[in-house]
Amino acid sequence: MSTHQYDSLRVVVVDDCKAFAEGLARALRGYGCWVGLASDFEQGDGLLCQAGDSAHLVSELKVAGVCLGDFFAAHPRLSAQRCAVVTAYPSVASAVQFTRMGFAGYLVKPASPEAVLSAVAGTPEPAEAADVSDLEWPSLDRTIWEYLNQVHAWAGSLSAAARHLRIDRRSLRRMLAKYPPVR
Repeated sequence: MSTHQYDSLRVVVVDDCKAFAEGLARALRGYGCWVGLASDFEQGDGLLCQAGDSAHLVSELKVAGVCLGDFFAAHPRLSAQRCAVVTAYPSVASAVQFTRMGFAGYLVKPASPEAVLSAVAGTPEPAEAADVSDLEWPSLDRTIWEYLNQVHAWAGSLSAAARHLRIDRRSLRRMLAKYPPVR
């Protein structure tokens, strides 16, 4: 991809995973983009104002306890076509929610800078032929373990996660304490 193609692209990355955010920002700057980096939505809002109406937002689903959907709803001037989700906690429900809202992209970490550019700038990414037989499918135990950890992270506490899952707190603690099952 040519660098000067993205010289006018302004991207604000909001993510509390510092390593991923800085790596993505560095890569996008390498393509010629102006990049603002924020570790919470308050900083992100300031950077979006600074970047102007043509700015694009790339964000995790939940940053510093605030959900992207709530931030987006509170900012009507923000266009969904200029927003993309890059998440470490993908789910069908959130993918459907943000697709229905009109978001430009829903990507799973670690997303390549090219995929992020494709989502926010609307440039087609070269298609790769996927061979399903080469995919490494996770086991059911692994999928359940990952889901329990995701709910625990989102709920913020073991008790809140247990209430949400409608299981005993001690049972949830025991399930989370196990090593992750093999893929």
